[in-house]
This record gives sequence, C-alpha cells and structure tokens, in this order.
Amino acid sequence: MMTPYVVTRYYRAPEVILHTGMYDEKVDVWSIGCIFVGLITHRILFKGENYLDQWTKITDIVGSPDEEFIQRIPQEMPYIVTFVSQQPKKKQIPWKKIVKDSNFPPSKNARLNSASARDLISKMLKLNPDNRQSIEEAIRHPYVNLWFDAKEVISEPMGNYDTSVEERELRIEEWKQLIFDTVKNYEATHDVFERNSSQNQNHVNGNA
Repeated sequence: MMTPYVVTRYYRAPEVILHTGMYDEKVDVWSIGCIFVGLITHRILFKGENYLDQWTKITDIVGSPDEEFIQRIPQEMPYIVTFVSQQPKKKQIPWKKIVKDSNFPPSKNARLNSASARDLISKMLKLNPDNRQSIEEAIRHPYVNLWFDAKEVISEPMGNYDTSVEERELRIEEWKQLIFDTVKNYEATHDVFERNSSQNQNHVNGNA
C-alpha cells in the first residue's frame, strides 16, 4: 500500500484519491494535464475542498468511471466502493467547452493549435490510468514533440527509493540536524549548476 498523501489535491490523480493502493508515473501525467489546462484557461480545473469533493469535481468533467476502474478500489474499503458506485452516472464534457479556441493566441507553428492541445489533454486526463497516456507517449505528441530532445529523456529507472532513513526513530532535533547535514554536504559537492565535483572538474578541464 502506497501513501495517498502525494500531490497537491487539485492535481491528484483519481487512483490516488480513491486509495487504490498502487500507482505509477501516470499520476504525474494526470498532474501535468491539470497544470496544462490551468496554463491555458487561467483557472484551476479541479478545485475540490476535500478528497471526496475532488473526486466529484473530476467526474463532473471527465465522466463516471467504468467497472474496471471501480475494481481497482480495495475491497477492504467498502465505503469508497459504495460512494463511487452510487454516484449519479455522468457523461464527459467535451474538452472544447473547457479549452476553447479563444484561449489560444495565433501561432506561427501549425501544430500549436487548440485542437492539438485538446487532443493531448484528453489523453493525459483519462480517469483510468490504464487508458492514460504514458510519459513516453506524451512527449512524442505533436503538440510537445516540437521541443522533444532524446538526450533529455532518462529511459532507465534510477533505482528504488531508499526508505531506510524514514524508518529510523529519531527525535525532532536529530531530524533537523540530519537534514542540515545533508544540505551542507550537497552544497560542498555540487556547484550552482547542480553538477557534482567530478562533473565540474571535467567541465573546467574541457574549457581549458
């Protein structure tokens, strides 16, 4: 079971809101989609007051979940299953009513248009993560592919997150000292460009 307390509520993916227990990088795709709409329309797309209201705000726009998504909700949380199942069935609102043509200034690039942006949004804001675009697919979408640079893409996972530090029993002052020491160590080994000492030395030698 992974924690549900990730991502600011307005940008939290459906599978996290409903405590489905498992999620992957597609929660970030959802967040990016919400931010993208906000940048275009100048308003928050899903502005819920709590996690249940957040769910309602989402389904008001993207529509009700299918049975496959409901099956993701752990059965040991019957109150959530009941809440989702008993909600009135809603249809998706066409993205053209939310992301309007008038939100887009004229562009010299034919690919940077409202229709292309809406297509990208519709693929990022799928309720079911199985149907949602992956990061790899999103960065190759015509709307953003203009800026795609293969050298900036990390294809190999960087390893699992080490939770051993969090599992330690420390007093507050000890946690503060640990954080302080970590920051000072990073400052001592990295320059302002976030390169570590060896990278920085290679940069200097290259310029020489």
